[in-house]
Amino acid sequence: MPMSIVLPYRIEPCLLENITTGMTDLIANLATPSERLANRLHPRTAASLAELVRIMNGYYSNLIEGHHTKTRDIERALTDDLETDELQHAFRLRREHVRLLWSIDQLYAEGRLPEPAAAEFLRWLHSL
Repeated sequence: MPMSIVLPYRIEPCLLENITTGMTDLIANLATPSERLANRLHPRTAASLAELVRIMNGYYSNLIEGHHTKTRDIERALTDDLETDELQHAFRLRREHVRLLWSIDQLYAEGRLPEPAAAEFLRWLHSL
């Protein structure tokens, strides 16, 4: 099977230069139900759902990178419930990925989340 070549422009954020009225309407149509749902959830339910999504994102991100794991193992890593040094090493990055997602959610909740495509934000993400 041939390997695909990853060119830098393929991993850069896609920014829309000319947003049409139709695109704006589509974005609003997606955002409105999401906001309605968020406003209906009890804060504890929303927090629990956010935690599940962070773990799910960590699972899929690791799967994309070729690290096959289970969500329960990520949860164990988050509570430092690991049995051996080998497991600790294997799950350290998975744990840190979920913790990074938590930090991003905190920045958003505090109204301090910078532009996600900004170079400074991307440098910060990769410095952790």
